Amino acid sequence: MRSARVLAAASAMSVAAILAATTPAQAASNDGTCNTDEACIYRLADYSGGIYDTLSSKKSYSGLVFHGTSTTIDNKASAAKNRDPDNNLWFYQLDNWAGDRWGVPAGASTNFTGSDDNKWSSHCWSGATAGCPGG
Repeated sequence: MRSARVLAAASAMSVAAILAATTPAQAASNDGTCNTDEACIYRLADYSGGIYDTLSSKKSYSGLVFHGTSTTIDNKASAAKNRDPDNNLWFYQLDNWAGDRWGVPAGASTNFTGSDDNKWSSHCWSGATAGCPGG
């Protein structure tokens, strides 16, 4: 009887170890890697310079910095990638999803050009083509 319990416990631990080894790791916000489902914001054009990557909508960029730097992202973004395959990513000139906006379709990338370079202060994801709630 005891050996049956030991065998059952060992089998359960083996299954748990296999499941843990095959389960993909979750992306971590602002880890410096542009992972699936993230908004990736770049300091310089063509997806270079510092990167800020996040899984969350942000009503304000105040206090947020590019990974591994002390450079804030507020009004300093020159390019972005929308790694979410299902939702549009909307950038806003002002906090709280207000002011001018720029949409990046699901799975697309963009360089902010001209007067839209270094302009953005918030972003959100939305399935809508009209922008974010309250935006």
